[in-house]
Amino acid sequence: MPRAETLIKMASEVIREGCLAINKPCGMSSAQVIRECQIVFSPSAVFKPLIGSELDRARNVKGYATGKRLKRQKPLVKMGHGGTLDPLATGVLILGIGSGTKALPQFLNCVKTYETTVLFGASTDTYDRVGRIINKRPYEHITKEKVLKAMEAFKGKQKQVPPLFSALKMNGKPLYEYAREGKPIPREIEAREVEVSELELVEWYEPGKHNHRWPAEEAEAAERNIAEQVWRLKKQQETSKNLTPEEKEEDNQAIEAHENFKRKFEERQDSLIKDQPPRSEIVRKSTPP
Repeated sequence: MPRAETLIKMASEVIREGCLAINKPCGMSSAQVIRECQIVFSPSAVFKPLIGSELDRARNVKGYATGKRLKRQKPLVKMGHGGTLDPLATGVLILGIGSGTKALPQFLNCVKTYETTVLFGASTDTYDRVGRIINKRPYEHITKEKVLKAMEAFKGKQKQVPPLFSALKMNGKPLYEYAREGKPIPREIEAREVEVSELELVEWYEPGKHNHRWPAEEAEAAERNIAEQVWRLKKQQETSKNLTPEEKEEDNQAIEAHENFKRKFEERQDSLIKDQPPRSEIVRKSTPP
């Protein structure tokens, strides 16, 4: 065999793994980005050695699907994402391919820059405009000067509590069950430390001078009740006792359950954003926010 053909054959057998950055458009969940990439990558000869390696490894695992079930399963490139961008967010999404998925956690500690629009007067269960309203407050007294002054308090190191969906569990029980049973929440989920190095007000719109709107759907009474309990506990957190190792482990499990719930929420949203795409198509256009 000629030398050139030998080199080409050797190159075609290389297992290609690692990380890459995707500029995620508005309207796609992080999970949907992975599925779209798998649709494009999996049939490619470039990733054939990787898929073959994964299949060989999986066949050695006890209980691996065999026979007709195995034939029905289409092999896909193993992929994951480091961190999650909400469907409405645009920006950099780090993807891992093959063993590159093991390197994804290190990207969670990188310095990140965010630009967002804040609409005063209402709060939602997801902290964004795709959630349901759980509370409304007067906002006519809010001015640009007051916002600039309040922003100073958000700079530096802060304790940040993640968004609490009603499906998040505490002591093995979903939070919404505490509300339905009329029982208090046992304690607050431990806040995580974050650091804001820069904070800037880019634009200010007076009421009636913009097109942003609150969500149309409001949360049920039980969900509003649980939100009020969470906020009260959050205010008491500074004077509360430190968590034991067992409580910290339970909190970590609760955060993981929260992330799993969020992923399922994204998958349900996918069906509203885009039906099952043709195998030859990948979404490239971004819809306006």
